[in-house]
Amino acid sequence: MTDGDGTPPKVQDLSVIAADGMDSDKGPATATQSLAGSAGLMIARKIVGSAMSAVSSIVVVRCLGPDHFGQYAAGMSAFYLFTALTEFGFGQVLGMAIGRGRADEAGYARLVLKVSAIWSCLVAAAGVGVAALFAMDTIRGGTLLVLVPAIALAGTSVVRQFFYARHEVGRMAKIDLITAFSSTSVIVFAALADAPAVLLAAAASATSVVNSLLVLLAAQRWLHMGRTSSGTVRGLIREAYPIGLASFLSTAYTSIDIAILSALFPATQVGHYASAVKVLGILTIFPVLVMSVALPQIAADWSDPARFGALMTRLWHWFVSLVMPALVCVGINAAGVMRILFGSEYASVGGLLRVLILSGAIALLVNLLSVPLMAAAKARWLIIQNAVALVVNVVGNLVLAPHYGIMTAAWLTVLTEAVVCVGSWLVLRDRIPVGGLLRVSLLPLLASAGAVGVGVMFIDRPWLALALSAVLYVVVLTALHGWPDEFVHLLPARLRHFMMAGAR
Repeated sequence: MTDGDGTPPKVQDLSVIAADGMDSDKGPATATQSLAGSAGLMIARKIVGSAMSAVSSIVVVRCLGPDHFGQYAAGMSAFYLFTALTEFGFGQVLGMAIGRGRADEAGYARLVLKVSAIWSCLVAAAGVGVAALFAMDTIRGGTLLVLVPAIALAGTSVVRQFFYARHEVGRMAKIDLITAFSSTSVIVFAALADAPAVLLAAAASATSVVNSLLVLLAAQRWLHMGRTSSGTVRGLIREAYPIGLASFLSTAYTSIDIAILSALFPATQVGHYASAVKVLGILTIFPVLVMSVALPQIAADWSDPARFGALMTRLWHWFVSLVMPALVCVGINAAGVMRILFGSEYASVGGLLRVLILSGAIALLVNLLSVPLMAAAKARWLIIQNAVALVVNVVGNLVLAPHYGIMTAAWLTVLTEAVVCVGSWLVLRDRIPVGGLLRVSLLPLLASAGAVGVGVMFIDRPWLALALSAVLYVVVLTALHGWPDEFVHLLPARLRHFMMAGAR
């Protein structure tokens, strides 16, 4: 489903960093503060968008019930795969070109947009064929069919790279929030009115189409600047397809399990599994967002090992201090979280969620390493390791899941993330500052340990356990001065002074 999807302190415009690679007079801290300023707006938007998406997801799961939601989730899983295929590396190639200061970037962006739009229309046509294969009068087939327009326009998302690199995410964030609010409102109202699942998907598709058109319109001023591109379609495809194939395989190995399970298990069990996957998706959306915003900066810093290492350390600090504690707290209280969100009949899904949380923890490191692999021109290695992960997931689910149950799919998700993590680490191990990653992890993990203790003490009262765990984590990490400096500086002045005073 789509996201239902104060001004930060003044910092250096990211467009300067993107255009110059990085100003030689500016240190890594300045670059990451600029990135934090850009990411800060996106994060604020994503927090609100994720909250709205969570509300719509909870309402949809509750109103459809496990059986219909299982079929609906299977259709959505196919939609996510097709959407991943539309990207096909074009956006990443444009982002790296901007980050490296390409002189004809506007003309090159027009070329990228044209090729990407044509490709997404071809993918949408394939989506119609798959929907017919599913049978369009079923929930699974009908859901995919009404989402085809969103697939057709997904290729226009490449223009988002301009907003990231120019540090002008505010306008894009407003568009995303408006369409997310509209989507959530329509979907929640329709779900409460017992509308069929296909109608809910149609609402998500319509708002996605509107969002794509509005973002494209907002990017026109950049697209019409500059000279004609010196690039060619053949050259673009040659550069993009390894990244695109690797990206598609990454989405495939993480989401194809629902499509497979829908053919192996009753829809009710698939619905239970898909609800746990939905919770994991909400918890892990932050690192995906940050790495997409960070792509131009990573491309700019790759040639300087010191700056690159500093950037990786700071990004990991964000992940381990802002995402890891949420994974830990939810994992400890998994059954209670499922009961709170979706009702008592989902309490038994807590075991599935707990295993998936483990895959989410590994995925934090996978996200940190995947974008640098692209910047290092190691997309072919990404293809190999993601293909191995996909084979492990598909074969494992087809062979093992029928004998050992749907829990097998959760453990296979852990295994596939581990395969990709090890593969990425082997390639980048000489460029990743292990000492820096461990250093910034210490205080957040120490604060998380206290949160775990509280969660265990009140495990029978999940509302209280989650609230106390969150408060204790914030208090302890503040007292230890363990928050990332970039995000402390994004806070309102009074709160920032309070946190710094607490640290002292």
